[in-house]
Parts: sequence; structure tokens; C-alpha cells
Amino acid sequence: MTWRRSVAALAVCGAAALSGCASRATHQAAAHLDTIRFGVITSGGGAELPEALIRTGIAAKYGLRIQIVPYAAPGQQYTLVRGGGADIVPGNVLDLQRQRLAGLQVHAIASFQRFSSPIVVRAGSPLTSFAQLAGRTVGQFGPATIDWLTIRAAGKFATGLDLGTTRLTQAPPALLTSLLERGQVDAAMQFASVAAQPLAAGRERQLTTVPALLRSAGLDPDALDVVWDLTDRWQAMNPGALPRLQAAMNEAYQRLKSGDPSLWAPLTAMAGIHDPAAAKAYVAEEISNIDPSYTRALLAPTQRLIRAIIAVAGEPAVGFTVLPASDFLFPPDGASG
Repeated sequence: MTWRRSVAALAVCGAAALSGCASRATHQAAAHLDTIRFGVITSGGGAELPEALIRTGIAAKYGLRIQIVPYAAPGQQYTLVRGGGADIVPGNVLDLQRQRLAGLQVHAIASFQRFSSPIVVRAGSPLTSFAQLAGRTVGQFGPATIDWLTIRAAGKFATGLDLGTTRLTQAPPALLTSLLERGQVDAAMQFASVAAQPLAAGRERQLTTVPALLRSAGLDPDALDVVWDLTDRWQAMNPGALPRLQAAMNEAYQRLKSGDPSLWAPLTAMAGIHDPAAAKAYVAEEISNIDPSYTRALLAPTQRLIRAIIAVAGEPAVGFTVLPASDFLFPPDGASG
């Protein structure tokens, strides 16, 4: 029974039996919420959407019960899905198609975040431009990630430098911050959410960003990046629930983008950020990057980006040549998303 049907049940109750009927209706509504398990990295901003769905009551409003299933590092979400441990996870569009080609039955249903990753250097670094990274040691968190492949392609087209030809050090995002501050790498690509605190504290400086490189290369920085991948199994078990899920996610994102302090205060604490100035910078960065446009019109610029990546890094680095429209479930025309 949905929330609306529960309200209807209340409306037909006699005044004398209102209390008992309300109790029954509430119990029936709770018993019929559709459970959906969000697999997320809870310390890296990934839990912001499911937490907002829970804390604001939006999930229950749309007949959903949210469970948060944590994992530790990018890539583990697909192991979680294959093992039946999660119903929806974030992943970039390259991994979406790679996983589908490997037999994983998932579809993208909404955007998670736009291209935003910066390349950062120590505050006192003499480096002032992307081109000066030639011959330097650069940290990155995965040679097959869309961020790194995009940096390679956009950097090559914009400046002539393919960072894949420099000295590279691979490490998780949190460790890259330590390596940079100890001088073990000269620069590092980084998650914007992870870079927000050291940038605000003045320990690091932003050299450039993925969107800036894309614009310089004549590519669209609004191309699809990280999306929410939903299992086909969840859709089959909850027929007709997808529009409710997409509407709930959109409403929760609007609440997050409003900057509501009562919502963001616990989220910044979850991210391990307690300094007020760093928290303010983190929230501003997150609001600017979450929930970008998710429309069919973005498939063409995304495909152009993939062709540019293949031209620089080669087809094996991507794993396919065409990103099919069938990977994506877009809201109806005119709907939010």
C-alpha cells in the first residue's frame, strides 16, 4: 500500500475510530515500502543522496525504504552488485558499458556528478600550467578511470601533452593527498570532494580541472560522467517503481542543492570535515557538482569524448567504441532528471 492509499484509508475512518485506523494505515504503509539498497563509499560524499532521502522523509513519501551498504574503494561496487548485496551504485559511463558487456544487468537511471576532478599541486609548487607537468611525477587513482583517460585525451588535444607519458604513481585518493604533501609526487589528480579540505586550508593549489581541460580541447564538460546504475533485478521485483525512485532522487537532490545546514552538517561530519571554513568549501563544491543534467541529448557529446579518449589512449583502454543509448533509462521528456 502506498502513502496515498494510506491517506485514503484514513479519510474513510469514522471519527470515533480515527486513532485505531491511523495506526493500522501507518503499519500497512510501512509494511509495503519498496526497499532499495544503495551501495556507496560513505566517506567520500557517496552517501549524500541516500542520507538525504532518509533524513528528509522523501524516501517514505515515495513509498521507498533506503538501506545504505558501504564499500571502501572504486570498483568494489560492481562486486557488491554481482554478489547481490546492492541494488543501485554510482559508476562512470565507461564502467557502465564495460560491466554490461561482461554480463552485469544494470542500467543508468540518473546522474550522480559532473566532471569536476582537479589536478592539484603543493601550495609552494613552482608549477603554474598543465604543460609544465611534462617529465614530472603525477599521482592518479586508476589508469582506466574516466577521469584519468579524460585528462589524457583533453590534455593532449588542448596542450599537446599526454600525461600517460609522464612518470605515474597510483594510489587511493586519500593517500594521494599524503604523497603530494610529502613531495613524493609533483601533482595529482584528485576527487573534488577530497581536495576541498586541503585547498581550503591552503596546503594545496589547483593547477587545472577536468572541465577546464575539456573546454580547452573543444570538448563538452557537460558530457555524462558518473551515473547511478540500477539493477534490472530490482526493477523486475518492483514493477512500476522506477518513476517513483527517479522522482524521489530528484527531490532529494534539490534539497541538497538548497544548502540546508541541518542536512549538510551531519554529511560534512561523515566526510571527516569539522573545520568550519573547510566544511563551507566542501559543501559549495559538492552542490556545484552533484546532480548534473541527465538527458538523451548528452549522449552525443559523451560519444565524442569517448572517441577522443580512444584517439589518444587506444581502444583497449576503453574496452569498446560505442556507448549505446540502451545503457540509459532517461525520465520522460519534460520530467526532471
